[in-house]
Amino acid sequence: MNDYGLTQALYQKLLGNRTLMEAVTGIYTHIPEDASPPYLHLQLLEITDASATPGRPSASLKFQLDFYSQYHGVVELQGVMGVLSRYLKGIPLPLMWQKNRGMACLRELSQQQSLQSDGLTRKGTLTYQCLIQF
Repeated sequence: MNDYGLTQALYQKLLGNRTLMEAVTGIYTHIPEDASPPYLHLQLLEITDASATPGRPSASLKFQLDFYSQYHGVVELQGVMGVLSRYLKGIPLPLMWQKNRGMACLRELSQQQSLQSDGLTRKGTLTYQCLIQF
């Protein structure tokens, strides 16, 4: 799936947020077996081509950020989700794709919280839509 460089641009932006990085052990696009909470998982859900002009791609992408927490519960979960939501609101994401410069605009679609089946791990999910224009 071609994400037009969104995953890498978003990953780099998240790494640059000191508050977030102090709260997580890592940010992953693929969760390693030895990952230990609290961590953040970034995953692309859907890409829709919205190109109207040949050679000038545009797309709508849907992605989610899953935050996993253990032992610190709802307070940690809500704190990190709040940091993410505030940080990503209106943040510019410049992109490069095949020598084209573009810009991504993010819009938060939803937030969810759940307790995982182990009874210890809490998961917070933020779902976003991203519009990309080159």
